[in-house]
Amino acid sequence: MKIANVLLAGLLVLALTGCSKGPSVDDIREDMQSTARDFVEVQNVEILEVKEEGERHVEVTVYYEVYFMEGIDEVMSDMNMFAAGKLASTMGRFNKGEVRNGEAMYRYRKTNDGWTLVD
Repeated sequence: MKIANVLLAGLLVLALTGCSKGPSVDDIREDMQSTARDFVEVQNVEILEVKEEGERHVEVTVYYEVYFMEGIDEVMSDMNMFAAGKLASTMGRFNKGEVRNGEAMYRYRKTNDGWTLVD
């Protein structure tokens, strides 16, 4: 009976301290959206892999989809020529309503406030 109480207390401590191996999908989606351009919306983020890198660091590989809220012609009309050219070479042509998917890797550090994206 004492062993069961000790195990139960241990599980309770783990639950209360947030024994997490990395950031949540919602946290990652928020971080991705905060660094994305304002004409895309990050959707359907899934964690594919979490690798621990030391005591308080993880590398997270995610699958994601981006939804284009504007087409490239609309976006480029608001940019200078250099920025427009760089955008077109990076992303190619895209249309309003188009959805693209991909994979990305992010590094996070555990802090007292939770998981923080490392630049």
